[in-house]
Amino acid sequence: MGDGSCLPHTSSVSKADSFSSRRSHGVRSLKVLVLCLSLLLILECTYCLAVFTDLTPLSELRDLYIETALGTMNHKWLATALIPGDIVQTVYEEMEAARKAQIGQNSSDWELESAGSIFSELDEAELRAWAEAHPETIENGWDDFYVNQAGLNDAGLELYTKLGDQVLAIDAANGLLVVRIREEKFRGVLVFAKDPSRLSCAAAEQWGVAGQTAGEIAANHGALVALTASGFNDSAPEGAEQTGAAMCGGRVYGSHLREGYKRLEKRSDNKLYVVDAPGEFHPDCTDAAEWTPALIVDGEVVVTKEDHYNARNPRSCLGQRADGTVLMLCIEGRYFDSLGATAPECAEILARYGAVQAMNLDGGTSAILWYQGEYITRCSDPDRPEGRLLPNAWIYK
Repeated sequence: MGDGSCLPHTSSVSKADSFSSRRSHGVRSLKVLVLCLSLLLILECTYCLAVFTDLTPLSELRDLYIETALGTMNHKWLATALIPGDIVQTVYEEMEAARKAQIGQNSSDWELESAGSIFSELDEAELRAWAEAHPETIENGWDDFYVNQAGLNDAGLELYTKLGDQVLAIDAANGLLVVRIREEKFRGVLVFAKDPSRLSCAAAEQWGVAGQTAGEIAANHGALVALTASGFNDSAPEGAEQTGAAMCGGRVYGSHLREGYKRLEKRSDNKLYVVDAPGEFHPDCTDAAEWTPALIVDGEVVVTKEDHYNARNPRSCLGQRADGTVLMLCIEGRYFDSLGATAPECAEILARYGAVQAMNLDGGTSAILWYQGEYITRCSDPDRPEGRLLPNAWIYK
């Protein structure tokens, strides 16, 4: 009886607990729902503000995202997937206008000065002090000064240029100086090649059928340095279908790019010239490649951040100083420690080292620099340590 008299009370308590539990669960679910809806509202407001605003710097960031997406071969869809087509179209038209604004910005018939020393970028006293501490580098004399710490796993030298960039390698006999370029948002390598007669554009062995890595192209021609040159069509076998015209040792490959693109020509006078891509090759042209944009023409920087050349990407650039020194620049990109560089930033680097002519070459995943048997910059795709297969490359023999 005593046990039975408690049953109604127990049942009442159980029902109350169950009701309280369901109520508590309902309150939690409601809170989660409200939180999710709030987050969605915040994201929607943020998206609308970022995409549709005319306020800087948000509009600048939006346009930079669009420029970066449109500047890649495989990922143009990232622009239209997230941003309305009319906004993307506006940025595209502004990029096209900037490209066409370079029409007619061509190199004049400029003069070479006397060739500079392999050591002219370095402070003489600092160089001598370093060499005294490392006598093996000059055991065969200063004309054969040699040291190479340019590998990806090498630390470089405790030696710096007059402008403060770390030296990675010196090969005096072949007129080569290699330095590390490091800025807040990117890093790369700049090669000073002192003998312009050794520079040429070399095609892949099976051009039109299959591309080759920069190192393979270099090895085919006995080169010491190789840098990306022409772009190519990603829908064809990699590196097989070249974009734009090129000339390699006097032989023409491909067809010219459309109006607004540029061509970098090396002529028989061993000087580089920036010209409009659609025009015919100069009669004295021996080697050339087409892309965009021109960076420096006759000593004047011709790209600015206002020109919609602000996409932060891996880049390859080639230029020349008045003393004939060829400047081969490669910037790593799409890494946490190196996002990539804009075209104006590359122009600034080359300008501070005295470039009088310079052009941006094919970049992105293609951008890579090979030096004396190894790759000294990282491809933006970590799974491709040797980079992509290329239709051609600028090489220094």
